Formats: sequence, C-alpha cells, structure tokens
Amino acid sequence: MKKTALFVLIALNVLLLSCSKKSDTTSPTTNSTTTGTNTNPDAPSLKVYPNDSTILGGNANMYFYIVSYFNSTTSAYLTNITLKASSNNGVVLANIDSNLKANTKVIKWNYNFFFPKVVKDGDVFTIAVTVTDANGKTNTINRKITINSASALNIYKGVTLYDCNSVSSQSFFSTSDGKTHSYNDANNDAAIAGIVDFGYYQTGFGGYFESAKTFGVYNTGAWATRHNTKFGNATYITTSNQFDSASYALIYQEGNIVSATKTNPFKAGDIIAFETDASLGGIIRINSVNTSTTPNSVNFDMKIMKY
Repeated sequence: MKKTALFVLIALNVLLLSCSKKSDTTSPTTNSTTTGTNTNPDAPSLKVYPNDSTILGGNANMYFYIVSYFNSTTSAYLTNITLKASSNNGVVLANIDSNLKANTKVIKWNYNFFFPKVVKDGDVFTIAVTVTDANGKTNTINRKITINSASALNIYKGVTLYDCNSVSSQSFFSTSDGKTHSYNDANNDAAIAGIVDFGYYQTGFGGYFESAKTFGVYNTGAWATRHNTKFGNATYITTSNQFDSASYALIYQEGNIVSATKTNPFKAGDIIAFETDASLGGIIRINSVNTSTTPNSVNFDMKIMKY
C-alpha cells in the first residue's frame, strides 16, 4: 500500500426538496467552527460526528457522520461539499470536492476511513468538511484524530511454553491473563479451559502453536470452551524492529487475514500473526526454540489488541 493510498468507503445520501432559489450577489462568507454551532446566521448549518478524538489503537477504520441543512432564512440551496483529510506526516486520507444535485436542501453523509498501514503512534489527522450554498455562504468544521496505540495493546515479554510431553507441562497460553497453563490445569478447571487460546508442541520438523479447539496432542474435546485461535505468517510485520514499533492498526490488519488453526514449524526470529476467536489480532516474535533439553521449549514475545 502506497503512503498516500487509502480505501475510503463513502455512502452519500442526498435528500432533494423543491424550493424557490433566492438571488444574492453578496461576497462569499465563511463560517468556520469546530463544534458545528452556526455563528453566521446566513450560512448553512453543519454538524460532524464524532468530535476531536484520540484513537487508543483505534480500529483499522473510523466512521464519521456529516449532516447539513440549507439556511431556511435565505432559502439558498446547498451546492457543494468538500472533505479534505491528511496527517502531519503527509498521509492523505481524502481530497473530495463534490458538486451537489440541483435543489439540495439536506445532506446526510456517512463515510468510513480505513487507516493505511503507514499510520503510527503520534500521527495526527486533520479532517476539514465544508459546505457551500447558492449564495456562496460556507460553513466549515475541522476535526483532529490522534493515533495512540500504547494503551490499547497487551504486551507479554519472555513467555516460555514447554513441549506437551506431560499433562503437567506448561504447554498452553492464555492471551487474556498472559499466563501459561498445563493440560491438567485446563482439564480440571473449566475457568482455565475457558481462557486458554493455544498450545505448543514440538516434532522432528520444529515447534508449532495450535488452537485449543483442534489441539491434537491431548484431547481437549471435553473442555466446555475450546477457543479457535487462527494463525498465519505475518505479512506486514516481518522483522524484529517492525515488531517493536507495530501499531494497533497494523496488528489489526495482520490478525484479520489469518486462517490456519496451527502454525507452520517456526524458528528463532520468525514473526507469527494470529487472531483469537474474540476477533483480537496479535503478533508473536519467536526469541528462541530450545531442543537440547527435555522438555523442549519456546520463548516468545507477544503483542495483542485489548479490544
């Protein structure tokens, strides 16, 4: 995805009502506001939701709603709407300039921004919406969206799981509490079984993570809850440095494209993407795979969305 690229899905709903047009030769007047309050009595009304926001990791997208009414005092129809949005580091979200159909009194505009993978913590997006009427009177609202992922991610470092050569080995992991668990723990306690996301085992081909639902080494079929975690090779986050700086939006995208119930055999340095059955995306960095002692083990770091 190029730096300036963004998929913007726009659904535009314009309600057309007939009304006689009033002639006005006065100079264009701008009414600029951040709240939507119409301080110019001759300008059209405009509201934009939500207000200025800090996205705590946000979602990979964000919905906005725009509504504008013509000025009933002047009876001047709405003629144009513009939407300009870009970040402080040059990422262009939108640059829309649209003439409206004749005799437009009301605009109701829903749109959905998909933030590109180059978005990172600290980015600030300025979004400006302007409506213009037939008399050249305008109303503008500005919104600022700040990206801040830190508090929206759970980060677990130096986690060790052991090959499940024993029912008491700490072979399973829960992303909700960040703790390791054994098969016996989960088999004897439904509460633990209910939070276990995947297990680890080792073969002659290498180490694997596998969903608790399909885990083949031990029978998890009796567990009341078996989470169906999905895995895949990371697509956008492929190096250790990229793992360290990965944003919420990018981790969301990684988790959104995985589909396998177990990983391929992995080695130290690999980056694995996953998604829990609660639709929480995450990434795993393999720090080491130990095959020289029994039981074998894997050590990893993890970042996962909180919501």
